[in-house]
Amino acid sequence: MDASYGDMSNDSAAVFPRINVRDPYKRLGISKEASEDEIQGARNFLIQKYAGHKPSVDAIESAHDKIIMQKFYERKNPKIDIKKKMREVNQSKFVQAVRGRFQTPSTKFIIKTSIAFLVLGV
Repeated sequence: MDASYGDMSNDSAAVFPRINVRDPYKRLGISKEASEDEIQGARNFLIQKYAGHKPSVDAIESAHDKIIMQKFYERKNPKIDIKKKMREVNQSKFVQAVRGRFQTPSTKFIIKTSIAFLVLGV
């Protein structure tokens, strides 16, 4: 009998087929939207499967490290467009309703009032 327990052959020297793939996501066989648990699960599965072949393990570890570092960088430096966010907030119905309830005085009135307070304060 060639097969070991569970009808699994001994693949301890199996070579990782995507060892030369440059994209770390394709190398691990996951999508770019994969969660950290999915990334870790893919890494653990592949490490266990190709544990007997050091270059395969190194390629898997390298892909995992690249993905984790990229996710860390994205979390540390989020791409938030503040102008876009402010535009979205200003266009919301709630903000428009609140602004509609209050009136802003004209600039001329504000300047006259400021001068009057300055004169009275001195």
